[in-house]
Amino acid sequence: MDKFDQNPIVLIDDDKDDIELATYAIRFLKYENEIITFDSSQNVVSGLIDQGIDPFVIICDVNLPGRNGIELRKTLYENEGLRLKTIPFIFWSTSPTYAQVFEAYENWSQGIFEKPASHEELIDLLDTILTYWSKCGQPKKRLY
Repeated sequence: MDKFDQNPIVLIDDDKDDIELATYAIRFLKYENEIITFDSSQNVVSGLIDQGIDPFVIICDVNLPGRNGIELRKTLYENEGLRLKTIPFIFWSTSPTYAQVFEAYENWSQGIFEKPASHEELIDLLDTILTYWSKCGQPKKRLY
């Protein structure tokens, strides 16, 4: 695993149960990354800038109170200091609509997934996402 892959995993979701289940799944998969959580989009931009967070991956719910996840992604992308720092940005939602899927990709996300119904499916989904991004070239990751 590359040193970059040890950077924090950022979870943005207003559902505390989903945060707890995702955290459990990440630990079950033996990822030791720090897990940083936000329960709304309100403090994400300042949190990333002020705390100097350089995420390994961001997983964000589409439906958030206030500014939704898609609006948050657009804000992050438009900030030159955060644009490359916030790749990969992955959405998940309990039941994503076609419009949300379209908007997610239109606003520079790297994927959108339906939240799994079981623990086993959640573990499988997070394993797929984290394994893929640990192997994938990224603009902020040195491959040479």
